[in-house]
Amino acid sequence: MSKSSNNPILATLTCDCCGGTAYVKKRVNSKNYYIHCKKHGLEQRSGPLLQAKLAELVSGKSETVSEITESLSEATSDIEANLSEPAKHEWTPEVTQTIEVEEPSRDEPIQPDSNEPQSSGFGIKKTLGVLGFVGFTLATLKAAAKAATGN
Repeated sequence: MSKSSNNPILATLTCDCCGGTAYVKKRVNSKNYYIHCKKHGLEQRSGPLLQAKLAELVSGKSETVSEITESLSEATSDIEANLSEPAKHEWTPEVTQTIEVEEPSRDEPIQPDSNEPQSSGFGIKKTLGVLGFVGFTLATLKAAAKAATGN
């Protein structure tokens, strides 16, 4: 069962996805606006740029979602451009030497290091685990037999 929203429609706009009508709404217990398209659902991002654009739309200064999306993409590209270039006072590493690493061929099996001791594959942890399991199983069988005989 889905809840229906009684939040009032503050503005209407054209949905970028389907070209249909979408609504700008605001929850009673929140300061943020959201967009509701009957076909695509809710857009609930709370970023300051989107919220400012939705506030402009509600106040009547903006007209479409495409304007909001364009201004957001411009702001995002400005931020990405600033992040890709280091600041003038920022330290950047200087490459003095490059080393080429040869990858092993996939046809050749990887050989273990000759200095490492070879393991039999059945260590102390596995041994203790098996012994613990066997002991637990025997104790359970013994308790079941005792319960069955009534002793």
